[in-house]
Amino acid sequence: TAPPGSRGRMVSLQQWAVTWGIFLAFGIDYGCSYIEGARQFRLPLGLQIVPSVILLFTMAFMPFSPRWLVAHDHVGDARQVLGRLRAYGHTSAPEVTEELRLIHQTIAFERATKASSYWELLKEPNRRRTLLGCGIQFMQQFTGINTLMLYSPTIFRSIGMGSVQSIAMFQAINGLVNVTSTVPAILWIDRWGRRATLLLGTLLIIVFYLVLSLLLRSYDALTDLTSHDSVIFNLGPRGLGIASICMVYLVVASFAFSWGPCGWLIPSEIFPTHLRARANSVTTSTNWISNFAVTLTSPILLQIAGWRLFLAFSIIMAVNMALIYLFLPETKNMTLEEMDSLFAGSVWAFRSATSARKSENCHSADTAATASDTTAADASLDSYELTATV
Repeated sequence: TAPPGSRGRMVSLQQWAVTWGIFLAFGIDYGCSYIEGARQFRLPLGLQIVPSVILLFTMAFMPFSPRWLVAHDHVGDARQVLGRLRAYGHTSAPEVTEELRLIHQTIAFERATKASSYWELLKEPNRRRTLLGCGIQFMQQFTGINTLMLYSPTIFRSIGMGSVQSIAMFQAINGLVNVTSTVPAILWIDRWGRRATLLLGTLLIIVFYLVLSLLLRSYDALTDLTSHDSVIFNLGPRGLGIASICMVYLVVASFAFSWGPCGWLIPSEIFPTHLRARANSVTTSTNWISNFAVTLTSPILLQIAGWRLFLAFSIIMAVNMALIYLFLPETKNMTLEEMDSLFAGSVWAFRSATSARKSENCHSADTAATASDTTAADASLDSYELTATV
């Protein structure tokens, strides 16, 4: 429901809220690390009930979405909800009437075409968007972010961090880095664009993963007498340990402003309205399946491969960067009509960008003609509201 010019900020704010939850969880773990006995792990687990109970009771005050209300012929209620969301309670504001008209048009189209099946996602012209949305979610998980967020204590322990308190402290700092590094996306992602943000973040992750793998290799070569690896960075065990922790933080920071918000933003904005809910359920499922695979295999791979796992992540990110450059078109500030034109063009990203600029010019030239159709649609909406009320 966000306007095109602020979609990126809205999704980034949602991702920022997620990072705050992660940081608070890590902070609670750090505080509980000083508790002796079984309460050390039972208390953090039990505290998770608190936000769940708050959510359970506050959901009772959440209004139905305007789209759901219109689809179930509660047009008056939909207008009231839109008035609170868009115009400080003024249900007769022009922006409320316009959005209600668009919702009505979309639902009428769905009912006329019955084009809301999951099979529609596999047909043209939606197949390309489905592949791109699922691919973005898949690639987000294979950045290795959850390996760092969930298993960084294992990494810290492998480089000489012995006490539970020191490991929990470094993990809490990791969460704080995640929170602060999401802020640039909130401020500037709608200015930078999705492509540039992802390409920059991916490039940084490639470099930091590569350095991290070489640091860990050097640490193993210095401390493991059975290792045959050569020392790349001769900083001493302590220096290599501190440098490795810094690289972990830099990878997390690079992810936080790029793949963190963009992994959810792009799938949420590229699909047509009548397929968006089903499409996002598919792309989100891809995310969680990939998350499960990475989370399940990471501790095994850390034990077997060690520093080579991060070298593998660096190579995977290089592949991701090539795919983003070739196939992800820029979608910032685009309306739904322009998005349709964008994905009707070439699959190559640079050609799609050219087509989008042309379609935007055509769309501007047709604005006057569209305005005359709006009056007729408003009359249709008034008639629909009267029928639904009766």
